[in-house]
Amino acid sequence: MTQADLPSGWVMRRLIDVSSINLHSISDASPPSSPFYYQDLSSINQGKLEKNNKRVSFADAPSRARRIAQKGDIIMATVRPYLKGFAIIDFDPSDYVFSTGFALLNPKDPADARFIYQNLFSGYFDHQFHSLLVGSNYPALNSSDVGALRLPYPLCANERQKIAEILGTCDEAIEAHQKLIELKEKRLEGWMQKLLNFDVRFPEFKDEALMEIPIGDAFKFLKISSIARDGLSESGEVAYLHYGDIHNSDRNFWSSGCFLKNKAHAEKVEGVTRLQGGDIVIVDASEDYDDVAKCVEIENLENIEAVAGLHTFLMRANPEILAPRFRSFALKENSVRKACKKLSTGISVLGLSKTNLSKVRLKVSTNLKEQKAIGDFLFELNREVILEKEKLTQLKRQKRGLMQKLLTGEKRVKLDHKMEDPK
Repeated sequence: MTQADLPSGWVMRRLIDVSSINLHSISDASPPSSPFYYQDLSSINQGKLEKNNKRVSFADAPSRARRIAQKGDIIMATVRPYLKGFAIIDFDPSDYVFSTGFALLNPKDPADARFIYQNLFSGYFDHQFHSLLVGSNYPALNSSDVGALRLPYPLCANERQKIAEILGTCDEAIEAHQKLIELKEKRLEGWMQKLLNFDVRFPEFKDEALMEIPIGDAFKFLKISSIARDGLSESGEVAYLHYGDIHNSDRNFWSSGCFLKNKAHAEKVEGVTRLQGGDIVIVDASEDYDDVAKCVEIENLENIEAVAGLHTFLMRANPEILAPRFRSFALKENSVRKACKKLSTGISVLGLSKTNLSKVRLKVSTNLKEQKAIGDFLFELNREVILEKEKLTQLKRQKRGLMQKLLTGEKRVKLDHKMEDPK
């Protein structure tokens, strides 16, 4: 983007033109016992600074604990900046010291703080980040490059503030929706544990017998495909569920619209079991404990052909033992997840064998109607979460569209009073 791309009354500015960078640092000669709260790169989550509540002495602090901030400063992570580790300090940070992995931007006009902050999330800044990053394991911006980052800048202060206000309103809507999702997820998790442990039961089933059954007795393991991603194409005929698709999704149920565009050619998956409603596809490899044995239940395939792929198990339940919808929730019950984690092996990648998975026991009602009632109830709660997440995705998409237009001057804001003369 150049000056020629901007509307009248806008100019290109460097960060160093509109802010002072890393104004203050703690002295290397500080008393060893000097206490402070240290904020490292993990302190920022979704644009919010999570304050450390544990003091550390200068002598015990990491060598990167050097930056001193002021209220109103913008924190900008220079290590992996594409992860958006940015926040505004909205409290008195006099007892805090920040990592040198941050650049601290002190706006020359304090009213510019939120305008500069919003620009850091723009596509234009993303492009600049990627062109300037150095290093492979921990790609980062050099300190000298931070000040050279450029932003389109309306000369009218009222326009800058109005843009920041509009985008800030978007952030508030997104944050409120995230909190709603968290509440609905907690409700789902709470009911899952109560119902799947049978601590709470529907009145009509309160006297039904319970049993424990090994997964290997409740499910039959069927043939999967071992085609890697690069063996798929949009010209394929058979939908393909890769273990990465499950890891990258937060869905408990997988329907025809969830598959990626790339498919397997029919001749490459000849003899591989086709998925059908009620099947469970579970990953056999994970990079962390939280995703060990992550699974989805298949439903609403709408007559498409599909197979389970690399690093998965395809399990088909005995319909006389496990009811549809109940199956995937039963596999997510806490004691089942703990057992799967305990049986997984490996260091960088955790693997779960079919033999070990088969040994894990499920606690179930002997009455399929009770299982169905539990599955249907949890399914509806889960559906609420998915719908809210889709709304959140739409809100984020709307904000990105607004950023593209407002932060480039493509769309001008309507000011409450006459625009001041540019200085």
